[in-house]
Amino acid sequence: MKTPKAILFAACVWALSSGRLYGQTNSLKSIQTQFDVYSQQTLQEKLYVHVDRPFYVSGEIVWFKINAVDGTYHKPLSLSKIAYVEVLDKERKPVLQAKVSLLNAVGSGSFSLPASLTSGNYVVRAYTSWMKNFSPDFYSYTPVTIVNTRRNLGLKASKDSAALDIQFFPEGAIW
Repeated sequence: MKTPKAILFAACVWALSSGRLYGQTNSLKSIQTQFDVYSQQTLQEKLYVHVDRPFYVSGEIVWFKINAVDGTYHKPLSLSKIAYVEVLDKERKPVLQAKVSLLNAVGSGSFSLPASLTSGNYVVRAYTSWMKNFSPDFYSYTPVTIVNTRRNLGLKASKDSAALDIQFFPEGAIW
């Protein structure tokens, strides 16, 4: 007499070999179709801000250019007609703001840096009204450094490093 384990094993082998097995077919095409439907339903706009240089002195002009693209394919996207550009301080509070007209997904403008700005690292941020529907993490951020030569930083003067301390030590014995 055969053991129950052997009978169960034989039944499993017979069941698997007698039928057809079906796996996933066209799964890659299905994923591509789902991605295309998602990207059409949730259009993601992305801005790129280009500044003329990363370092400024107060009183200078910051020139910038904005390109609006589709977040999926990175092709020009004329969804929004206005972009909002801000210069943020270290606390992420806007110190300068502007509205820029976007024509054919491109816009440009400038900021005149006032003498009241303190020296430090700032960020140029750009976004559109459509982008406000999503997280601010998707806004465009460009770091810049601004130095104010007219304001005292309030730092204490350091010790003069040019002061000399000369000492003579004998290296050998007298014979």
